[in-house]
Amino acid sequence: MNELINKTDNLPEATSLAAVPNLGFDCASFFSMHKIPFTHTPKKKHIFQHERFLHVKNTLLFGIASGEKLLKITGETGVGKTLLVNDVLSSIDHEHYPIRILNPRISPKDLLCQIIDEFGRPYPVDPTIEQLMRMLRFILHEHYTKNDAHILVWIDDAHLLSTNTLLIIDKISSWATPSRALLQFIISGSDELNTKLDNPLLKSVKNNIRFSDTLTGINKTEISDYVTSCVQSEERHDQPQFMPRALDLLFRQTNGNPSAINNVAYKALLAAYGKGHRTITRKLIQTAFLESYTPESTARNNKKWIIAFSAWMCVNVSLAIAYFGGFL
Repeated sequence: MNELINKTDNLPEATSLAAVPNLGFDCASFFSMHKIPFTHTPKKKHIFQHERFLHVKNTLLFGIASGEKLLKITGETGVGKTLLVNDVLSSIDHEHYPIRILNPRISPKDLLCQIIDEFGRPYPVDPTIEQLMRMLRFILHEHYTKNDAHILVWIDDAHLLSTNTLLIIDKISSWATPSRALLQFIISGSDELNTKLDNPLLKSVKNNIRFSDTLTGINKTEISDYVTSCVQSEERHDQPQFMPRALDLLFRQTNGNPSAINNVAYKALLAAYGKGHRTITRKLIQTAFLESYTPESTARNNKKWIIAFSAWMCVNVSLAIAYFGGFL
């Protein structure tokens, strides 16, 4: 599954028809679409807010509004964590000043320097961490005497953060006035982040995360609505139709992961366009899915099935011997 999700599509993820190759333009035109379907970065008005997406979004909004100093969002690659946090930040910009940290491999010193840079303030050449922390704390106190906007720092792919950087985040997120935290942090990343926080050295960080949630994919009852939202056409009769069996297979193969759904569904849509068809069948989905796997990943999946089947056979043979031998 991870191999499928991490595999990037050959086609660009633009939403402007003029910005894509003729293939994407012609395909969208054939289905009378006003935008390229199944993009990984849809515009805000085109974001499909499925049940789990809304739940995690509300958790994050409530945690931010409550002034929580450290919030965590986890989930497997491709479920839409980055999309969700960007959606949240775009809706609260008038109340908060968001700082986005784009490099999760950032050192503690560079993290402090980047936050200070956001305020346009200079700092000494080759400063120590202690100097930067004193300076940042002064800047934040000064900020809140003149401005009501809360400072919100978001670090994506936080599972790549070093232990020392996480410890610095824990320390500076504890700074507060009598009424508010000086800094709020959102850390989002894969499930590896939870494993990393189990490190005894990071016990304080883990204990200080009171608002945490896990984003999962689209459930089976939502996949039809999701696909429909991606392929809306200006002309109803030109809109592609995903057959029920095709949708069932699409869900089973992708486990509801939006990124995987986009990859497979778009390839199936292009295949239908190539044949001049407006119906997406189970066969087209199956072919598109197989094309998304490398031989190595297919071999690994087959090996897992062989091991599981062998274990199942061993258990059943043992039970049969015990039964007929009078041991059960």
